Amino acid sequence: ADAGKLIFVVSPHSAIIAKQVIDKMGYKNGIYYHAQLIDAIAAHDEQTAVDLMREHIKKNVDYFQDSEAASSQAT
Repeated sequence: ADAGKLIFVVSPHSAIIAKQVIDKMGYKNGIYYHAQLIDAIAAHDEQTAVDLMREHIKKNVDYFQDSEAASSQAT
């Protein structure tokens, strides 16, 4: 593979999970982070890209944990 190109591998499972996240959370969070990630990658700023991706994933996990906690308290 060419070292200058990004290669994205999306399995059917990860595509389903991504759709579930978007269906539940909406798309604004993803657009915000993905735009910043693209900028960091274009600037060859690996550390910023890594930090942004970690923050993005953490927000997703926190959202789902908060949603599950609220659902369990409502029942």
